[in-house]
Amino acid sequence: MKLARNHFVLLRCTVLFCGLCLLICCSADDEIQPAQIIEASSYHYFQKLNTKPLPLNGRGEISLSDTIELVFDKPVRQVSINTIDARPNQEPTATVWLLEIKPLEVWAREMGPHLKLEKDVTLTIHYEDETGVHIDTLDVTIVVYAEPASPPVISFADPLNNEINVDANRLNQVGIQIGFNKQMDTQRTRIVVYNRFPNPVAFERGQRILHWNIDWVYDAMTNETKATLLPKSEDDRLLRGNEYEVRLLAFYDMSGHGRGPEEGPLVIQFRTMS
Repeated sequence: MKLARNHFVLLRCTVLFCGLCLLICCSADDEIQPAQIIEASSYHYFQKLNTKPLPLNGRGEISLSDTIELVFDKPVRQVSINTIDARPNQEPTATVWLLEIKPLEVWAREMGPHLKLEKDVTLTIHYEDETGVHIDTLDVTIVVYAEPASPPVISFADPLNNEINVDANRLNQVGIQIGFNKQMDTQRTRIVVYNRFPNPVAFERGQRILHWNIDWVYDAMTNETKATLLPKSEDDRLLRGNEYEVRLLAFYDMSGHGRGPEEGPLVIQFRTMS
């Protein structure tokens, strides 16, 4: 009887030990699962509400003025699409990453200057998490439309509107960049950078104009213009933990189409990391 009882205790311990090992192994497997893309979409820079889904197991449509948004099921580091770095919407380790299509403009040159052309492409996505570097793909159709006679629009901006945790040192070195989909009249276009801060006297926000130079670059192949703003002096540099506004007080293309001061400024707001 005593021998049987000892055998039963030993058997019970063995079962518990095996169950514990199985639980540990399952937990270990769960921990090493790499991050996965669970959602993809695109939208025009100033039309976030008009988001277009990009099926993960299908083919979505994007245009050269769109921004791609990728959502992961867990935080990842360092995301790129076709070797172009994406940016997190918040922290360096984030689940949502954004990339403007404009840097991938090589496809526009391949498609030529026709009224409407489409091209099926496969985007190669590299991303890194705690388990290593991973590769995924996204099938899309890039559509190019001829621009009608209309006012110029912003095709991309760095930083993005309402972006937070912006690297002030980076912008002080490489500049604030704004892209337009037309050849711009640089003499009539006015862009001003403001520093917004709490007013110690009144219960409101104060503001100070920063003096920044504007370097204009026109690309005849894409008929687009890029403005790069850089601080004139040390006193005009962006600071950590501050709020800023880039105000486009007026902007016109070479045909005279645009937005005048009577319509009010177009504002890009952002906050630098602390």
